[in-house]
Amino acid sequence: MRWARLADDLKTAGFDVRVDAQTYPGGVSRSIVCLVKGKGLVSIDDVWWSKNADVWLGYQVTAEGADSIIIGRPSRPMKNRRETVAMFRLALANVEG
Repeated sequence: MRWARLADDLKTAGFDVRVDAQTYPGGVSRSIVCLVKGKGLVSIDDVWWSKNADVWLGYQVTAEGADSIIIGRPSRPMKNRRETVAMFRLALANVEG
């Protein structure tokens, strides 16, 4: 449900995104990936506390260049969708720039 709300917020902000889900023995991993042709990609992933897999810390935004090298630093985990959209916009500008 929270991933659908985040995708809706990103679409409202003008980004064409979709939520990808991958199942594994312990559950489901979800992410949003935006590919910028020839330049790289921006992804949003879940971050969970390493000492307790039931504690969700928030979303993390990461930008990668076409060479798969991280651009800048991944964002800190954040639960606020508005902040996540803003970080997504900034990461996308860094990839396109």
